[in-house]
Amino acid sequence: MQVSVTFGGDRVALAIADDGRGAAVARRDRGFGLVSLAERARTLGGTLTGENGDPCGFTLRVELPCTRA
Repeated sequence: MQVSVTFGGDRVALAIADDGRGAAVARRDRGFGLVSLAERARTLGGTLTGENGDPCGFTLRVELPCTRA
């Protein structure tokens, strides 16, 4: 797993990538994890995106605007 945080101008970005070789977990429900994360990002003025890796794995990216107190 790789995690990176970058700051640029008025945005902060978080990326979490894995190689897709984690343990398979049987679940009866699909849950709301990514849906909830996307809603929270939008509420804060940001975005959440995901993309499949080549040939396997997944990268989740969150971008949020920086705010100053």
